[in-house]
Amino acid sequence: MGQRFTRKRQRGGALIVTVVVLLALLAVGMMAMRSATQNMSSSGNLRLSIQARHVAEIGLYHAVTLMNRQASVLLPLRDGPGMEWSTLKIQSPVQDAGAARGRVDVYNREGNRLSERTMAAPPFFSSGPAPLGVAGEATGVQPSYSVSVTGFQPWTCPPGHDERTLRRNGQGCCLMHFESRAVISADEEPNAEQLDDRLAAELFAEHTMKAGVVIGPITMRGCRR
Repeated sequence: MGQRFTRKRQRGGALIVTVVVLLALLAVGMMAMRSATQNMSSSGNLRLSIQARHVAEIGLYHAVTLMNRQASVLLPLRDGPGMEWSTLKIQSPVQDAGAARGRVDVYNREGNRLSERTMAAPPFFSSGPAPLGVAGEATGVQPSYSVSVTGFQPWTCPPGHDERTLRRNGQGCCLMHFESRAVISADEEPNAEQLDDRLAAELFAEHTMKAGVVIGPITMRGCRR
């Protein structure tokens, strides 16, 4: 009788141990799944962040190249009463009849847009693979950038230029500050509410890059803060 009771207790104890082991394995499996999900999410966020940095670099290249080639056309847009602190803003290009064209806007100190001009982007955007990639085809998000050009002030030209001759001809070199803001999102320019949403980190990536560049020799009209 006592031996039979002991066997029942042993079987009951083994059942409890088995249940505890199963629960422990289930917990370990759930933790592994959660860790894998978090790692995948982190990997995706890192990929978007890296892509945003690359897009910001492309924006700087676009803006600096455009100002090197077209500053004598764009700077005079700032040459007028009350335009001392105006800003040029260069948008990421779009394809127009097989050519890449970007919009260049002029904003006054209060942030009001005063003029808009569409200009051809550098050849880099019209040949070879798309410089901004094909992210939208697979993920539903798209890269874009906006480059603000500010801080205009006359500057010494690189060695090899005759400053006196340049000044007599109304030319010289201009220091400009470039700030490229790249965004990867479902919208080209997500608003503040979208960026503050709790899911923004999974849907958007943003990167800002700055550079100071001396452009010239160029016509100095408009090269003033």
